[in-house]
Amino acid sequence: MATEAPLTHLHSLLRTLLNDPIQAEKIKQKTLLGTIENWNIITVTSNSYKLTFHLHPNGRFRITAIIHLEEDRLLELLEQFEDLGFNVDVDVDRLIAVKNMKTIDFQVVRKVAQLLRGLKK
Repeated sequence: MATEAPLTHLHSLLRTLLNDPIQAEKIKQKTLLGTIENWNIITVTSNSYKLTFHLHPNGRFRITAIIHLEEDRLLELLEQFEDLGFNVDVDVDRLIAVKNMKTIDFQVVRKVAQLLRGLKK
């Protein structure tokens, strides 16, 4: 399968940059046209965030980050995620950042992981 190499590289990158549990799963989803699609989903969680990667069968890719922190820290992160091209929504103590891509951009993945690793300091 063409997605196996990027998934292996993504796992390796996340293990290297983040010291949190990584969960991977494959989901079969029936489309409106009746065909079955296989999605690969990778989730990394910690006390303050949940980071989810969705890899579509055609190579499209979505990153979703949900972060729970104090509002002033979230506002700092808001700008950093927007600079990376994410659509960002901030509530009182929660930030949700989503980015859709045509393919996996490992530079963006690395920068997001570094931002989240910085939350632990």
